[in-house]
Amino acid sequence: MFGVAAAFALLAAIFVACGISFSAEPEETELFKRLSIDGDSAPGASDFAPGAPLTLLLEYEQPYTVLIQVRCEVLEADPPPTPDHTPTPLIVLGILITPEPTAVNIPRIRPTPFNKVIDVLVEDIAANPDGGIAGEATPVAGTFERQFLAPDRPGRYIAKCFTPLDVNNAIREEFTIS
Repeated sequence: MFGVAAAFALLAAIFVACGISFSAEPEETELFKRLSIDGDSAPGASDFAPGAPLTLLLEYEQPYTVLIQVRCEVLEADPPPTPDHTPTPLIVLGILITPEPTAVNIPRIRPTPFNKVIDVLVEDIAANPDGGIAGEATPVAGTFERQFLAPDRPGRYIAKCFTPLDVNNAIREEFTIS
């Protein structure tokens, strides 16, 4: 038992020495600085009503010399489970036959998340003419503000904004519909 604890402590020390940490996602990225969802909520509550008008506010700082596309969407945090496919049995001449699905050639595209509710924003951030390497260039600050209707079904939702060419450059905000 002592050997396992010692091994874990050694592994944790190696991670700290290498700069690896176990923490929550950063609140901002090189491009995105803040994301918030605002709207009318019941007095004393932070939840929003189904179908209520909400406002997505995305603050950014553009340090790059290229145009960047930004997308924001609302996803269900806890989507309902999808039922398993059950093939319909077929009886031919008294013999039970379970049909096999035919293989379909599906083109390789980036799929839409099955828990996506709505697209809120698709915009381009103009290139920064004085831009350069992030951290060294003077970024141009800006905001996007979009109004949308809250989903009709109560539950937990996530507003996520990202750049399609680099999905690791993303920021998210969770909210609840009661």
